[in-house]
Amino acid sequence: MGVGLSTETLTYPLLFLVIFGLYYPGIMAREERRLEELFGESFRQYQQRVPRFWPNRGLYSEPASWSSNPRLFRRHILSDIWFVWIAAIIELVEGLRNVGWLPHLLTLW
Repeated sequence: MGVGLSTETLTYPLLFLVIFGLYYPGIMAREERRLEELFGESFRQYQQRVPRFWPNRGLYSEPASWSSNPRLFRRHILSDIWFVWIAAIIELVEGLRNVGWLPHLLTLW
């Protein structure tokens, strides 16, 4: 959604929302089956306490401390930063079009 919103139009965010709405329920079902296989009764109890999609702030509790693995943290940050690059490319293309350095061959946004 963030990439779609960075286009500053309604077309892409709406398109991404439709694609997400069609695609994500299957992903959730597959993940739930896998977690139930791995964790069994513990996961079923977790499912009873935690909403499936929309968070419930009333259930949130924060631990006093946690440990982290810097290598794992860096790997996940690098795998998730792709949308920042896409947003930057969209802005660059828009800027190059505005100054006349890039032709408007196809206008989708």
